[in-house]
Amino acid sequence: MRVSSDADSVGFLTEINLGYRRFHALWSDGSELQLTNSPFEFRIGIGADIRIGRGFSLSPMATVGAGGFGTVKRIGPNGAKQAVDPPVDETGGHAWATLQLGGHFDIAGSKD
Repeated sequence: MRVSSDADSVGFLTEINLGYRRFHALWSDGSELQLTNSPFEFRIGIGADIRIGRGFSLSPMATVGAGGFGTVKRIGPNGAKQAVDPPVDETGGHAWATLQLGGHFDIAGSKD
């Protein structure tokens, strides 16, 4: 969900995202890394919505987010499951903080 307090000039921008994530890597020797069963992934952002012209706006934003994988599997080239080292990595947790600048084009433009 993304909400701007004023989409026609300069507004306060907030964003809340919920999701599910999967990661799958395959190496040339046939071994794999699979991270699945992400029960909850979220991101929260605050920024500005700056209307530049009738059909374009810029959106600088700061975000923070976190998530985790419920299952981490390493599979060898022969298809056998391998131990995940160290065992503390079994949850596959991750978090981030970003500064971003987005550009948004309106298909129909504003109603000026």
